Amino acid sequence: MNPSLTVETISVAYGPRRILDDVSIAPCAPGASIALIGPNAAGKSTLLKAIAGLVPVQRGSIRLGDTRLTAMKSEARARLVRFVPQAYATSARLTVFEILLVARMCGVGGRPTREDLAAVGKALARCALEHLSDRCVAELSGGQQQLVALAQALTRPAPVLLLDEPTSALDIRNQLEAFAILKRVAAEDGAIVIAAVHDLNLAARHADRVLLLGAGRLIADGPPDALLVSDACAQVYGVGLASGRTSRGSLALEAYLPTA
Repeated sequence: MNPSLTVETISVAYGPRRILDDVSIAPCAPGASIALIGPNAAGKSTLLKAIAGLVPVQRGSIRLGDTRLTAMKSEARARLVRFVPQAYATSARLTVFEILLVARMCGVGGRPTREDLAAVGKALARCALEHLSDRCVAELSGGQQQLVALAQALTRPAPVLLLDEPTSALDIRNQLEAFAILKRVAAEDGAIVIAAVHDLNLAARHADRVLLLGAGRLIADGPPDALLVSDACAQVYGVGLASGRTSRGSLALEAYLPTA
């Protein structure tokens, strides 16, 4: 079984500006699908990058089981934590298959083995990209490129998968398919999946647990059915939140501007 991920009182600053302030996250269990929510500039992207080791942590620690990630070199850490950014841009004239193979072989060297080719094929299948495998990545739509970025991360599975707004460029169907993929990755691989999302209804439908950030602090942490209808959630966003149930039984939220 994969180990749990724990964040212990981390702080991050860009120059004199504090972005994250003593953020702690209780252990995230393997197989969990976690939504990271909060308004713009709450620190969501910075928190994901801090866990991935892409921005320095001024104090505090991040642990995966007994392993202190904040003490690891970047190459070793990248084998444990995969990060999928929101923006995906490439000018390389590579096909989808080729760019996934590059991701698979990164830091390994040598010629691809049958195992490597099989891993790329599996990532293509998991993200339903087989029909695009021979297409040039630079010629794909923004939504298709987001799925390619996810597939790259899946070519070499890791205990932790972090995604920064993975559905921002996707249409409704592909949003649902992307979150279905993430749920399967969590369930089948035992990965801890943490995705920053803006759509609270997506968080309600697909997450097992929700983390609410506001002004660089963790405001609340809990199951979606409780956290998303809380006063704390409405206050952080500065809106009113009406909730109900769809005909399928899912929690549905409607945000509205509070009257003066």
